Amino acid sequence: MNIRKIAAVTVTAAAAVTVAATSASATTRPGTHHPSVSVAAHPAVAGGAGWQGEYTYNVATGLTGLFFHYSCPTGMVASSGGYSATDLAGNLRVTTDSPRWDSGDNQWQWAFKWPGGAPRGEAINFDVYCAAGPA
Repeated sequence: MNIRKIAAVTVTAAAAVTVAATSASATTRPGTHHPSVSVAAHPAVAGGAGWQGEYTYNVATGLTGLFFHYSCPTGMVASSGGYSATDLAGNLRVTTDSPRWDSGDNQWQWAFKWPGGAPRGEAINFDVYCAAGPA
């Protein structure tokens, strides 16, 4: 099964932007051997409005949870987010897909769960659409 969700209606051709993961932390829940991970992505170059560039996250085999957030450049707001996932085992659950309110609307957030653990080769592609912030 291939899950696809794109929050925008149209996407114009955009210059490729390199995105770097700036933080990642793993925690193992008591009684399990499968960690949950939090990852933050930021555009490598402070850009303007529009899609910021696709970021591919390769999910570790056995991962049970992922919290992923993608920031807009300073002064911009995250008005939309999109992702596509391979969902190789058909057990991916999306629990959050929205602006991150605690960031001043500067980030889009997603949370995923794999009840039986992520299969080998799982990958998720992310992108965020940034618009001019309030004056």
